[in-house]
Amino acid sequence: RDRMAFGPDLGQAIAVLTAAGVLPPGLAEAHATLTRFLVLLRLVAPGSEVPAGFSLAVEAMLARALGAPDFPAVVEGLTAAKAAVRLAWNDIFSRKDSP
Repeated sequence: RDRMAFGPDLGQAIAVLTAAGVLPPGLAEAHATLTRFLVLLRLVAPGSEVPAGFSLAVEAMLARALGAPDFPAVVEGLTAAKAAVRLAWNDIFSRKDSP
């Protein structure tokens, strides 16, 4: 795995490392989910400040933009994505040959 996936595109690096069997297959989708959510939050809450009046309408817009039926499904998807990243991280750094 040395000298693999060098480059500025994290999505591409994850794809290369997944194809090589270094990362689990679900990590690419977890990365995509978290990236989409981060981009959307930056659009609705610039400067990381939740705007006054953050409402059910904003939650509904986020759900639509993320392809989820409702905001609880968004939270469920984010929870699953975070768990996938945590599991991959723990697996990588528990290996005897880890950095």
